[in-house]
Amino acid sequence: MYVNMGFWKVVNPALEAEIDVPDIVCHYMTHGSFSYSGDIHGKGRIDVPALLNVLEMPRRCGHLGALYLPGDYNKDCKEDFKDLAHFADKWLDSTDPNQPPEPVITYQVTDCDPGTSQAVPPPLPLRGNEPPPHFSASVEGQYVHFQDMVAANCCPDEIKLEMTLEESLITVFEKEYLTSPCYCNCEFPATATLGPFDDGAYTLEVYLLNGIADGEPSTVHFIGSINLNIGSGP
Repeated sequence: MYVNMGFWKVVNPALEAEIDVPDIVCHYMTHGSFSYSGDIHGKGRIDVPALLNVLEMPRRCGHLGALYLPGDYNKDCKEDFKDLAHFADKWLDSTDPNQPPEPVITYQVTDCDPGTSQAVPPPLPLRGNEPPPHFSASVEGQYVHFQDMVAANCCPDEIKLEMTLEESLITVFEKEYLTSPCYCNCEFPATATLGPFDDGAYTLEVYLLNGIADGEPSTVHFIGSINLNIGSGP
């Protein structure tokens, strides 16, 4: 048994325009499609220009029927420097399935252990002078698994891990962003996965950037470096 669920008559008195919109069409538009298919109505597509005319849309950017310029990446109805920043961020990215992906870092930083906090913040040590390195790294296939305890203020805005790759040098930057410091330091457990990398011999260097505000850190510490063999590298 098939039941016609009815329709909506949308009327714009000012324009003396109207359009009938069956309930099944409303259902499909709710899910992002102007086309519909049903046992009673069959297959079809609502008259989109007529619907826009009755609704007098778009009235503002983002409304149904809004037109976007080819370079309007953030869909704010204008091409400007915000779109240029998005374009630059994706420069040379590839979706070619035959091209291997560029190495990236994914990470997680958890809250510090209160037992490691120090009430009076002493100068942070240059841990790069201490053998062995404070961090650890292991290779699994084309990826590097990284662990460290990030020495930072107890009240950071955020702690980020970033990575750069220059030929065979992998550099990890532990970044502490800070605007309202507390009077204590703490160690934040951090784990990360880096890769995928091509086969070969690499050097991994780690730096700690403390107190970043307005883009500039208050101190930069070299944490240490280790050598890694990835894949079938020597």
